[in-house]
Amino acid sequence: MMVVGCHVFLLNKRVDCRKGSADQDIVWSRLDQGLRRREGSVDIMMVTKKRRSAGRFCLAFTGMAILAVWLLVVAGSSSCSDDSGGKSNSCEGVACSGYGTCRVTGSGSAVCDCQGGYQAVGLSCILSDDAGTGSCGPGNCSQGCCDEDGMCQTGDKDWFCGLGGDACADCTASQQICESYQCVDDPNGLKWVLIPGGPFSMGSATGRGNERPRHSVTVPTFVLTKSEVTVELYKKCMVAGRCTAPGRNINCNGAAVDSEKHPINCVDWRQAHDFCGWAGGRLPSEAEWEYAARSGGQDKKYPWGDAEPTTTCAYAVWNSGCGTGRSWPVCSKQAGNTEDGLCDMAGNVWEWVADYYHSTYHDAPTDGSAWLTPINANRVVRGGGYVVTYSDTLRTAYRLDADPSSLQESVGFRCAR
Repeated sequence: MMVVGCHVFLLNKRVDCRKGSADQDIVWSRLDQGLRRREGSVDIMMVTKKRRSAGRFCLAFTGMAILAVWLLVVAGSSSCSDDSGGKSNSCEGVACSGYGTCRVTGSGSAVCDCQGGYQAVGLSCILSDDAGTGSCGPGNCSQGCCDEDGMCQTGDKDWFCGLGGDACADCTASQQICESYQCVDDPNGLKWVLIPGGPFSMGSATGRGNERPRHSVTVPTFVLTKSEVTVELYKKCMVAGRCTAPGRNINCNGAAVDSEKHPINCVDWRQAHDFCGWAGGRLPSEAEWEYAARSGGQDKKYPWGDAEPTTTCAYAVWNSGCGTGRSWPVCSKQAGNTEDGLCDMAGNVWEWVADYYHSTYHDAPTDGSAWLTPINANRVVRGGGYVVTYSDTLRTAYRLDADPSSLQESVGFRCAR
């Protein structure tokens, strides 16, 4: 049995499902005692017969055909048409372009419910005034900007900034942000770096058990702060009333003299989360963090490459702070920068990320998002810190868990958006 258009082909016989035309007589097949005739309905199989036909007999169904039709009835089909249109019957992996939510209809088709200003085209959500209109420009991209490929973008991202169909600006080229569809300096003094998205292999096939299995992840484009958040910047958040005071132990930079350019430390996960929210961003996911540390997901052992770190701290602040016993000002070891210019992705302080800690990567997200279920007691920290004396902890795949309420002198953070 198959459905094509509005006809059912059953045992090589075509059955017209359209509601009664003038030259049709409707004969309802009684598939079960509980089924009753209902005018105009197609819940039960209808068999048609043209005028002046030789007889008034229903098509004799075989047992297999009856079973097939019964399944159609039970499925609650309101039409004999196949309305899937070639669409997927599952929402797995359907992101609706990030501007809607996928759902499966009663007929089993996946569709996108798009947010205001967007409309569904296939399994994508695009700006309503750009749907199927051709080349991008002021006439068909009034609520966004045109990228270099002639596609209409929303215009509110740091790397796609603009309105009215103008060419999109990349604010990150000048370490700016997009506000009200214009590139402006970050009012809080943060420097943002564009990390173009793409697929990569996350984890390590030869590393520690919690780095396995190595698995493929596709990370969307995002931006990351060039450095770890400094004491100076964190104090601005405190003055604004959005951040609480950090710890004040002997090695906590918030209370230290001449530490304004050092990374803020002695902050728990919630304090890091609150700062990034105040700054218009969020904590990066663990996948985003590793992707950025690998310079766009390359197979790099360390953020700078495969050269082993030296005890003279040529690439990173580690080994008891290179003998100082404390952190250094951010971006002090630029030989250890990533290809995108990110500082201190290894050493100085460990960095909070958004994810709950899991002891392996089994069932980890593959779309670059944070791993937030099931809820776990600890969160993930990445990157190694000035207190470490084993270079293994500086690897891009190395991961550790920490109590999210702890105020540790070797832990800080950076933000994404």
